[in-house]
Amino acid sequence: MRVVIDHNIPDIRKVIRGLGSNQPKIDAVLSKGAGWISNDAKELAAKNTSQMAESIKPRKVSMLVHEVLADTNYARAVEEGTRPGGFPPEQSILDWIKTARIQPDDPFMEQEDLAFVIARSIYKRGTPAQPFMEPAVEKNATRIDVALRHAIAHSWRS
Repeated sequence: MRVVIDHNIPDIRKVIRGLGSNQPKIDAVLSKGAGWISNDAKELAAKNTSQMAESIKPRKVSMLVHEVLADTNYARAVEEGTRPGGFPPEQSILDWIKTARIQPDDPFMEQEDLAFVIARSIYKRGTPAQPFMEPAVEKNATRIDVALRHAIAHSWRS
């Protein structure tokens, strides 16, 4: 799952093109914004294990384009939840069981069996959304906007 932070408004593109050598200042603000979103998304991410939270990182795609990436195969399912009907990868569930050191209540049940039972439950019921990325973006949108406006205003004065 990724969130891209860029300059997709036509009027902003005109202003940025006019900045010329000041573009690195704008790029630095976008980089900081991606960092802010990344930090908040890590704080908000479900922490049954730290794998997903640790995978959330900002990344520069190109000049004036940054993204925040939650680099696990299940991040979107956590963010948005799932509807009944899809079997999750049992290996992912088994990895989670092992990392979280979950033991079946039944002493005769293997962890692999527990992973199947959990996968079957997800298939039947789905999973609730546990948003972490969208709230992080919403929390930082105004802060990024203010920082960009400040950087642009100071670029024109330079």
